[in-house]
Amino acid sequence: MRAQHSRNDLARSYSWDRRPASALVELAAPGGDLAPLGALSRSSEHPIIIDFWADHDAHVNRLIGFVGLRRVFEITWQPHRLRVDPGRILLGSPSLIPWAAWLPLTDAAWVGETLAALLTEIAPTLSTGSAVAVAGLRLSPDLTFLAGRFLGAFRGITRREVVADLSSDIIAAVERAEIPGYVPAMKPAADALYLGADGGLVVAEIESARAAEVTYAPAQALVCLRLLRLWTEGDEDARSVLEGVVAARRRAGLLEGPASSPDPALPSTALVAIEAGLSDRLRGRLQAVWHALIEAGIPEAHDLRVEQIDRRGTRMRITA
Repeated sequence: MRAQHSRNDLARSYSWDRRPASALVELAAPGGDLAPLGALSRSSEHPIIIDFWADHDAHVNRLIGFVGLRRVFEITWQPHRLRVDPGRILLGSPSLIPWAAWLPLTDAAWVGETLAALLTEIAPTLSTGSAVAVAGLRLSPDLTFLAGRFLGAFRGITRREVVADLSSDIIAAVERAEIPGYVPAMKPAADALYLGADGGLVVAEIESARAAEVTYAPAQALVCLRLLRLWTEGDEDARSVLEGVVAARRRAGLLEGPASSPDPALPSTALVAIEAGLSDRLRGRLQAVWHALIEAGIPEAHDLRVEQIDRRGTRMRITA
């Protein structure tokens, strides 16, 4: 059996930085060529989210459009050109925009207007399942969306090894709950990262009420909470990274909610947000998993909230 890595080694192997290029932020900001996308996300009754994504090692910057958790498109930006790629939901669909083709930056205004029209058309058909919970979270007075798909970069130690080291005791605890079926492998990514009203960070798993994987969402959320804490406690640049993400979203008019200043020194927490309407069977299995985590003494289990949430933002806690 492989020996586990030390926490210091794990911390050195993991980082997160989604600060976008300032020129892309200006394109998305009010008055910029891609501003119609942000304007639509602010005004739509549907959970349309516009998100920045950056890979600084590869010098890649993107602006991504979601409805709920469904990726509709992503715009890859370079200083003099941009490319639009469709999400899986649009693969094979006709479009005025030539998918995956580099376009001159002078086409950015046309791209922004065309994609906003596309989002307006497709959003009603995608605003179900987990998207209901996303819509409800947008109305929460204590949460501000920072980033979708919280996934950092791994260096030196493989992603699989990091996740295995952080999840071994969590998986062992869940297995003792004896839920029918098998315990799925834990992922290294959460659905979203939020900023709490006090400036603390909240990592979130967002689920449909009818998805079988909702059973193990508490375990998955705790693995992602450990990854978040690994980064915030081990990276001295965490505060400046978070402030940069907040500043970019504020400049682009995408910052919703209380918009506190992020403070990575505050204890981060985890949230499982589930579309209202969870069946008694799935609720019972989910609660069995949560109780198994508590009884096994997993310390982060006390920093986890599991809630059902409806489209109006009404939240009902389903763990004690």
